[in-house]
Order: sequence, then C-alpha cells, then structure tokens
Amino acid sequence: MYRFRRSFVVLAFAAILGIAVVGCGNSGSDSESTGGSETTAETTGEATTAAAPSKDLSGQSLTYVSFGGNLQEAESEAIVQPWAKENGVKVAEESPTDYAKLTAQVETGNVTWDVVHADPFFLAANCGTLFDELSPSTVPSLSEIPSELVSSKCEVPHMRYGIGLYYDAKKFGSNPPTTWADFFNTKKYPGKRGAWGYAQSGLLEAALLAEGVSKESLYPLDTEKAFKKLDTIKGDMKFATAPGEVAQQVTSGEITMALIYTGRAYEAAVQKADWKMAWGAPTITSYEAVGIVKGSPDEEASLSLVNAFGEAEPQARFAELIAYAPTNPAAKPNLDPLLKEYSIASHPESGYVALDQGWWAENFDKVNTEFTEWLAG
Repeated sequence: MYRFRRSFVVLAFAAILGIAVVGCGNSGSDSESTGGSETTAETTGEATTAAAPSKDLSGQSLTYVSFGGNLQEAESEAIVQPWAKENGVKVAEESPTDYAKLTAQVETGNVTWDVVHADPFFLAANCGTLFDELSPSTVPSLSEIPSELVSSKCEVPHMRYGIGLYYDAKKFGSNPPTTWADFFNTKKYPGKRGAWGYAQSGLLEAALLAEGVSKESLYPLDTEKAFKKLDTIKGDMKFATAPGEVAQQVTSGEITMALIYTGRAYEAAVQKADWKMAWGAPTITSYEAVGIVKGSPDEEASLSLVNAFGEAEPQARFAELIAYAPTNPAAKPNLDPLLKEYSIASHPESGYVALDQGWWAENFDKVNTEFTEWLAG
C-alpha cells in the first residue's frame, strides 16, 4: 500500500539552511519526457478557456507533473494510468512540480508540461496567466465537486487532507491535549514541538486559534498576533524543511507533540508510533488540485485527464492507497481501519477549519517573507 510521502521544500526556509532548490521538492525521482500533440483553444478576454475533450484520444500523448514520491505513485496507479489505458493515451510523468520551471515554460512559449498537480493558492493566483480556465462544460466532473472546495476557475480539486495536533499517547495519554492552546502550553505538556517550517503549513492559523480567535474570524489572518504567539514556544520548536520530516521526528522520539498533515500522521502510525490525533483541536483542512498549463501542447487529452481526477471512481481508488479523502461526494472508498482513522472524512465531529486558499493566493508572498524573517530572527 502506498503511503503519503509528499515532500515540499520551501525556497525561503531552505535558503536559511543553505539548501539550493527551485520550486517544490519531493522524495521521488524525476522522469524527463514530454508530449507532442498539437491542440487548439478558445480565447475569452485575457484568459484561455480550453476546448471540449475529444471523444477519441487514442494515439495522443501528454505529460503529467506532480510532487513525486508515494503521492505521485498513488496518483499514477489510481488515476493517471487507468485513464491512459482506457483512452489509449501515452502519459509521461515528471516530478517535482516546480513553479519557477512552469512559469518559464509559459513565459517563453516553450510549454512541455500539460497537467500539473499544484497548490490551490498558486493555481488561484495564476489562473488565466499560467493555467487555463476550466468549466463544467469542458470538465463535467467539476459539477460534482462542492463549490466550497473550489478556489479558482483553473483547478480540479481531487483530494482533501487535514493538519492536526498529534501527540505522544505514552507521555500524555492520561491527560491528553485537546486544543491548540495545549500545543502552546509547554508547562502542562513539556517537550519539543514539531512542525513544517512553511508559512502555509497551518502554524499561523493554529497560533490564532490558540489565542482564542474564532473560526469565523480567522481570516484575514492577524499575522502580527500569530507571530507573537509563536514567539512563546519558538525555543521549543523543531522546524522541518518538509512535511515528511515531521513524521520522522515523531517516530524517532525527538518531539512530544506535532502540528502534522494527516497523511504524515498515518505514515507514522504505520510505523507503529504510539501517537494519537486530537481531532477536536480543531483540525485545519485543505485540499489539493490539478490544472492545465496555459499553452499545453496536448490540450484535448489534458481536459479528459483533469476530468478523471474529479470523478468518483478514480478518487475512491486513490483514497484506498493513501490517507487522503475524496472531494467528490459520490466517491465511496473501501478503507482499512488505519486509513479510516486518519481520513478527515471519518471525523466530521471535529469542527474543521478550512485554509482560505483565496486569501493565501493574494497574500502568500508577503506572509512568506514575514515568516522567513521570523524563522531567521
């Protein structure tokens, strides 16, 4: 079974540690190949609206790009390759998703990527410039996905995840933490805290929730207030350069509590870590999405593939491989007990808080700069 092993590397944080990277990193290998079929597109104003999918795609080819590792393996096994086999399309897969490389392709007109798995805030911020606009008329499965899970006209959301409070049950089992305030209370709950050192990791939201800010009043984020709260435990934090490192901190015993992605918590649980999620903290939720690169050389096939990412059956297969929940309500995955425990679909009582991808699209650069300065300070 594939477990969620997506690894991101943040440019700014990596610079602090002296790591040279471009775009988003991953734990998988790259494959260098591109598609080459010609397509056309309609232009409406400044944005491109892709043409309707072809009924016969046999013999076409495209390139799919994601974040590598077991995440991309699961996407390939559950969605990409079944679609390719059904439609007679040759798919080349590359990794990682690299925003600088994607931007350069579009700006130079030398586009070799077609469908890309990207962060929703990046898709929203670059909708119509780096990515094609989509609609239910060209991507029918979009009509099946709840509107609250769609932040822009350039994405097809295909999985949901949580960012939760994870704690050492051996150490705190008799009096477990239940709120984000407990995450910041190192007197009552001593020990190091683990978290991904990234602006949009949920840390700022968790800090404000710990300060008593209501879910309804969370956005726009009061970053000054959030950083002051983070200052109170900065000396007790162990920041990771990628989400997977937080799971490693859990299993190695370096920390006693973590702000962690639910997929990574599942990964630690598979390794027999005696930890538990405080689902009612509440868990911060978000989703992942795919889009079509503007100027895609294989647009007809790309429309069909992104449509498959939104369909119920492929999403169900995907959710049976890693700890992600579907975005299509019609998807009914058959989950084993451990996958079910770490799926956000299994814990509706936690009163989730959703990351506002629209707000992050508008404010990411500014907040990321602030976060980088705070980390270095």
